[in-house]
Amino acid sequence: MAKDKNEDALKDLKRDIEKTITRLDLMDDRVDNLDSVVSAAVERVMNQALTMRCTCPSCGKEVELGLVGMVKPGFSKR
Repeated sequence: MAKDKNEDALKDLKRDIEKTITRLDLMDDRVDNLDSVVSAAVERVMNQALTMRCTCPSCGKEVELGLVGMVKPGFSKR
């Protein structure tokens, strides 16, 4: 009787582990897809000028920030 309980518990544990592995694989795929989308967006922005206008909360003056990127971000080769 106790042996059957242990076997059932082990089967449940094995099934739970398999479900967890499957979910982690799905989440990994989603993160990879998200990374691809973000990388594509960053590459697109890096090829164009970006202007942001912000209003200072203290003095109310409008500040304009201009960002220009011409090189894809990456690691330097040393």
